[in-house]
Amino acid sequence: MPSRLHWRSLSCLWSLGMCNSRFMSSQQAAVALRPFYFAVHPDRFANNPDIRAHNERSLQTFNGYLNDLFPLRRPPSPVKVDFYLAEKGVRQLRKVQITLSGSDARSIIVAALEKCNLPTTNLPTSSAGATRTGQRRSAFDSSEISAAEEMIQLFRKKHSKFFIRSDDLTAALQKHRDTAIQATKAFEKTSRLLQEEVDELRERAGITEILWLSSWAKSHMRRCLVAVNRLIDHVSPSTSRNPIIEALRGYCLRFGRCSFICCDGGMQFGVQDVPEEWQRVCSEASVRRTQLSELTIARNRLSQLMGNAHIVTPPERSLAQAVSQIQSLIVRILARDDSERACLQTLGADTLIEVVSAYDELALGKDGRLFMPCNAGIDHVIEFLKEKAHLSRQINASLHQLQCDVENVRRDCIVELKLRDLTWQQGINLEELLSSLNRLQRGESSLHELLVDMWLHFDTNPTIHVMSDGRLSVPLQWV
Repeated sequence: MPSRLHWRSLSCLWSLGMCNSRFMSSQQAAVALRPFYFAVHPDRFANNPDIRAHNERSLQTFNGYLNDLFPLRRPPSPVKVDFYLAEKGVRQLRKVQITLSGSDARSIIVAALEKCNLPTTNLPTSSAGATRTGQRRSAFDSSEISAAEEMIQLFRKKHSKFFIRSDDLTAALQKHRDTAIQATKAFEKTSRLLQEEVDELRERAGITEILWLSSWAKSHMRRCLVAVNRLIDHVSPSTSRNPIIEALRGYCLRFGRCSFICCDGGMQFGVQDVPEEWQRVCSEASVRRTQLSELTIARNRLSQLMGNAHIVTPPERSLAQAVSQIQSLIVRILARDDSERACLQTLGADTLIEVVSAYDELALGKDGRLFMPCNAGIDHVIEFLKEKAHLSRQINASLHQLQCDVENVRRDCIVELKLRDLTWQQGINLEELLSSLNRLQRGESSLHELLVDMWLHFDTNPTIHVMSDGRLSVPLQWV
């Protein structure tokens, strides 16, 4: 029986070519890939949303492929991924394509590093040399024991009724359905308890809305709500009125990365900030909110200078920063001659423009939005508008119709398939999403029965899994 084979025998089978990744552990692979992860990390391209999203999707596919090799369940399907790299002294980004095929993790890592012109010094020395040259080794190392254990796991999994073939959504639902439903019920219970505390704080302080914008799990929100209540309780009022409540009443409260007054007059408390920092923002609120009129004036003025373009100021942004950045760009435009200002009015007409920080760059967003740094040179702005303004208008026009189509199909799927909800990853390709939704509607009845009361979440992640809130994350290509 295969299950009774000694681990040394299994190790020999492994060395015959069933998986070359046994010469490298997952930890060694992570160390070797550090230069690669640094070079392609999405945060390095924060000023270019398209490139950032592209590298993020490619990195998810790359990591998903490598994860399937540790341990090896079955040879993953070959796939090609490409990344954008920023090189010193070169303005244009370099695009590299990496082919992921086979089960040799070492060769995949070497290829990725060499394609990006990165060092391979962190790669461990392969123990395969002794095997290939026929030299006798005195003992089996730990990697062989791990290889044997992985082979046993592979055997058991293939003979398990829960073994799932790639892209088999029906089998995945059969495996994960109960777990997802239990996670959803637990999350809903937590959400109900959390909502009670949210409602109490809203009623107490007169807050219009409380939003959680942090990347942290929403379970951390309770700690923040408790901290706000304690701040209200312990602040020393200068008059009969509580200054914290006075600052919060009638506005939206957000929990995010930093503490400041937002562009809609609301307030954001940093989840990592101490309550004293929240108190400082509240004490300055009445003064800071006088800048709301300055923001309106600055937006209107910039719109006139850019040919009645629509100036976007997301409500969650810092009010002080937004005013300062827009005014800075206005000063730069007014310093130019009449011909250049006329050119800006012509090129900028009917576009969406968002003024961003000095650390960002000129970029075209997925929604057709034109991102302009507050310190951008006007010559560069003109050249940028000549290249991208017409694309901005086209994307904005077509995206609106595509969003409407996706939303209509989403509603139909929820009703017809009796789903709890249907969501997707931010920045996902809407055309691919629409195709997946249409295929989901045309699925077999056995699949539709398993989808009842499920919360589906489409993602670019290559594997299916249950999220902490009970959503079942499904790759687009699985449908």
